[in-house]
Amino acid sequence: QWTTDDFKSLAVLGAGAFGTVFLVKQVASDSEQYFAVKQMTKQRHSKKNIKKCVYNERDVLAQARNRWFVELFATFQDADHIYMVMEFVPGGDLFKWIELKNRFTPDQTRFYMAELLEALDVLHKQGFVHRDIKFDNMVLSASGHLKLLDFGLCKVDPNGVKDEDPATQTDLCSGVANNGAGKFSGRQHLASQVGTAHYMAPEVLRGEVGPESDVWAVGVMAFECLYGSPPFHAYDLTDEAGRRSALKKCVLNHKDVFPRRLEKAKIHGFIPPDAERFLLGVVCDKSERLTIEQLRKEPFFESLDLANIHLMEPPLKPRLSGPSDTRNFDDHPYKSLPRADDCGAWKDNSLEWANYEFDREAFELQRPEALQEVLKPIGKTNYHVSIDTTRCSPGLGTIVV
Repeated sequence: QWTTDDFKSLAVLGAGAFGTVFLVKQVASDSEQYFAVKQMTKQRHSKKNIKKCVYNERDVLAQARNRWFVELFATFQDADHIYMVMEFVPGGDLFKWIELKNRFTPDQTRFYMAELLEALDVLHKQGFVHRDIKFDNMVLSASGHLKLLDFGLCKVDPNGVKDEDPATQTDLCSGVANNGAGKFSGRQHLASQVGTAHYMAPEVLRGEVGPESDVWAVGVMAFECLYGSPPFHAYDLTDEAGRRSALKKCVLNHKDVFPRRLEKAKIHGFIPPDAERFLLGVVCDKSERLTIEQLRKEPFFESLDLANIHLMEPPLKPRLSGPSDTRNFDDHPYKSLPRADDCGAWKDNSLEWANYEFDREAFELQRPEALQEVLKPIGKTNYHVSIDTTRCSPGLGTIVV
């Protein structure tokens, strides 16, 4: 069983209203292994909807393991906190890079929007909708490739079923800082205005959920990458309620608003013709929006080998002095994880967080194909493998042979 005593705290990567993300080093390891540990308070996550976000993120990262998602190695708890042990991605998030460069070149935009579409394609084929696509939730690896994180708002694709109060839901679980960086400075200003509503599709504002809304967010972010500001905003208003209302009206009236913003960006020379065609194909009504498969054939992505984009040289390469370099993250005062003895490890007397624990190695051994590999050497061939989900928490199961 994992505890905080398995790690040595090195730095704070991010902090938010709901938790803290630490850069840690595994203590008992033959090699130097670094992780990002997200610490969240049980008290702040005790409400049903917020707790669901925590389990959602764990389940998605446990089941949909692939090159495009930040790796989840373990989850555990003590008396006061729950923890996620994740891959440390040292390149920082795309919000940081946009702040640094103000805008991306067409080639930089093309590459990272293509990688984002590949990540979303994997997620959608697993039956999930992300619902919170934004720059903060995309991080760069040491080599400069994109990885997606923060799956707390993920939802099983309901094929257009009405959602619960989407404007509130978006702010519900995004207060936890990710393993890139939390919401500070410029991002704090953005969050205090409208949360992530800049990237909400019109159908989301009407309470509908579907993979098409993730594709809309890609288009909005592509415009922001190229132009340097989002197509829908209400920066001239001072009160938060007024900004939210005005932004919602802009998005719902996108047929008039977006072409005007696009023309302004074109006048300044920031939108090449192939990018304009791509943007008009995604920042539009849901019924007209291109699918990811259709977008792969768009001229905007013609220069990329999308099937092998993970093998291509990324246009941005983070500067790093070593595997624990934190230069791509905002500075935070140092603090350490609590000692296991000091925080009552394994105390969950009310069973409120029953079955929260997850271990990657144990989970991989539960997969039917992994068990088959184990049974082959002993000559056992006449068997049936199934998953018994009644013996474990939702989304995770136990092997029955």
